[in-house]
Amino acid sequence: MPFRIPFKKSKTKSGSPERNGVVTLTKVEQLIESKLTENDFYEIELVEVLETFLKPTVEQESETSDYSYVGAVRGRYVLSEQGKPFNECGVFRPLNPNINVVPIKHELVLGIKLNGEHFYMSPLNVFGNPTYNIQPNVSDIKSKNKIVDLRPFERIDDPRKLAPYEGDVIIEGRYNNSIRLGSYQYNQHRESANIKLVAGHLYWGDSEDPQKSFARKDGRVESPVIEDIDADGASIYLTTNERLKFTPARESEVEGCAPPFQGKHILLNSKRITLNTPAQGSITMMSSKNISLSAVEMVVLETPSFRIGRHTADQPQVLGQILVDKIQALVDAIGNVVGIPTPTGPTAGPINTAPSWPAVDAAMAQIKDCLSTKHLIDE
Repeated sequence: MPFRIPFKKSKTKSGSPERNGVVTLTKVEQLIESKLTENDFYEIELVEVLETFLKPTVEQESETSDYSYVGAVRGRYVLSEQGKPFNECGVFRPLNPNINVVPIKHELVLGIKLNGEHFYMSPLNVFGNPTYNIQPNVSDIKSKNKIVDLRPFERIDDPRKLAPYEGDVIIEGRYNNSIRLGSYQYNQHRESANIKLVAGHLYWGDSEDPQKSFARKDGRVESPVIEDIDADGASIYLTTNERLKFTPARESEVEGCAPPFQGKHILLNSKRITLNTPAQGSITMMSSKNISLSAVEMVVLETPSFRIGRHTADQPQVLGQILVDKIQALVDAIGNVVGIPTPTGPTAGPINTAPSWPAVDAAMAQIKDCLSTKHLIDE
């Protein structure tokens, strides 16, 4: 049966308020009462979704297109419109203009009519499955055996809901993605607000502490899943008073950048993280203590110019190999000098033939040892 929400007229001797004079709260209430009758009510009834309006069709796309219907659905009331032709069924807009769960064809939603317009509320939780809750043709029993095309939303036999903790506010999508507005109080940590955003629960498989030890094949729903930083596809954690357990790609030894990772913390974790600022934007990183960049292979800074210290730095950096080559060329040139005046006359051969010259070659070899084999700089 439909749900009826009646608004009955209160018994009062005050009657309708005067049209002139000062407007008071009492007069407003009297006006509302005078407009309501015993038969006024809003009716909430189950609606089967027949199609969703994601965008206007090519034929409808024009300067006069009504985009206020994007996210709306065409639906049929399950009881009062049983078997009603498709083209006679009404269009339902989302009741909430800010947060909307776009239903899938043949899902059931709660429909309501207000001020002559139809609205719908979130899909009905029929199976407790965040991906699949459809009931095909319940609003048209005669078509019950009609083949229904549900692509791309195939039924998933082992859906995983996000496990809640007491007091949590959870937003959960159809695609193993979620936002948890919670805390760490369940682990005896007071004042421990956190926000956890995850895309792809257990994308990389279970961790060392498996959350899914077996798969049910009898149609029952799998046990709820808990966020796992190492196993989930992509995560953003904002925490205030809890210890984050994850596996760093490489641990830093810089003070304040090494484990344990606890307290107020923001963690981004995924296979790839990209920060981009188009239109001549900038990226700023500031720290009251230290900044650590750690990589297993290499760190590359690609830039036409690079300054260390301050943005006003004006001392040029030294190119190690070029400097060594220049020094070697200078030493070779000096070693080839001949005819140096001496008390006994000019020298007959070059300087590098002197008995003490090997000491110069040894010193030059030590200069070459100063070149790093790991840390390089562009010309």
